Amino acid sequence: MTVQFVACYLFLSRSYVDLAKFAYGYERLPFQTRLLLAPLFRWSQNSMFMVRLASHWSTNSYFFPRGIGPGGVLQLYLDIPCVLIAGWVAARLYQAASQRQLFGWLVYPLFLLLCVVTYILHAVQNYRFIYDMPSLMFFALGLYLIYFRKPTILLVALFAVGTLNRETTLLLIPFFLLSACIVPMATPVATD
Repeated sequence: MTVQFVACYLFLSRSYVDLAKFAYGYERLPFQTRLLLAPLFRWSQNSMFMVRLASHWSTNSYFFPRGIGPGGVLQLYLDIPCVLIAGWVAARLYQAASQRQLFGWLVYPLFLLLCVVTYILHAVQNYRFIYDMPSLMFFALGLYLIYFRKPTILLVALFAVGTLNRETTLLLIPFFLLSACIVPMATPVATD
C-alpha cells in the first residue's frame, strides 16, 4: 500500500519545484532555502547510475506514461521510507495511548488513507513538493521524541536537520512546551 501511495503521489501529480533549479540553488524562494535535499538531487542528476535507471524505467510507458527522470527515481526511493517511518510513528503512538488496542490493525491503513486525502485528492492545483514526505517523517519523529520523552538533544538534532528540509518543524515547539508543562503520571507500585 505504501509503494502504491508514493507512486500515485509522484506520478499522478506534477512537481511544483523545478528539480534542476532546486538542485543548484536557483529555484524561487522559499524553495532555494530548503537545503537538505538539494545535494541529493544534484547527485541524482549527475549520477550515471541514476540516469540509466531513469532511462530504463521510462521505457515502461504503462507505469511511466510521461517518463521519469533521475530526480523522480530518487524521490521514489526517498519517499517510501519516509512514509513507512511516519506510519510506524502513528502506530507506535496509538499503541502507547490505547489501553485495549482494539484498532491497532487499522492505524496504518487509516494513516495511508489520510495521506491520500492530504497529498493526492485535490480539487485544484494538484502539485507535489519534493520535501513533503521527508517533512512528514521529520514531524512524526519529532512527535515521537516528545511523546515518549526521549533526550532533548535528540529532538534538537532532529529539529536542526528537519528545518533544513522545511520549516514546518517549527510547529514542534508548541508540542514540546506543552509536553514540558505536563508531569507524567507515575505508575502505581504494588504493595504487599
